[in-house]
Amino acid sequence: MVETLLEVRNLSKTFRYRTGWFRRQTVDAVKPLSFTLRERQTLAIIGENGSGKSTLAKMLAGMIEPTSGELLIDDHPLHYGDYSFRSQRIRMIFQDPSTSLNPRQRISQILDFPLRLNTDLEPEQRRKQIVETMRMGGAICPIT
Repeated sequence: MVETLLEVRNLSKTFRYRTGWFRRQTVDAVKPLSFTLRERQTLAIIGENGSGKSTLAKMLAGMIEPTSGELLIDDHPLHYGDYSFRSQRIRMIFQDPSTSLNPRQRISQILDFPLRLNTDLEPEQRRKQIVETMRMGGAICPIT
């Protein structure tokens, strides 16, 4: 059986702006959206500029609060502000990697940071997991 990793149900985001003393304007950045991501699936979020891709990603990462809808990871409801559970499962890499990844750090250091924060792994266990992750991602070629 294929496990559901992420389920999004009717997630939406509306921004409200003041445009004068008594006027308000609303912008539906993300209209109600539902999808499911299962184990061994790849999800691509594509669209034109201004279509809500970044807003959706920020809602998934917990950076902004959705107007409505719900998120579930491993059938566990995610609530805005529940960062300890969310940060163990979702990572945000921004569009410009030069501003999101520190070029002075090795890849292994970047991967070690969340493991130190979110797991009880000993340094050697973390190192083994990092090497395996890098191997799976093609950053390390297997020795033949």
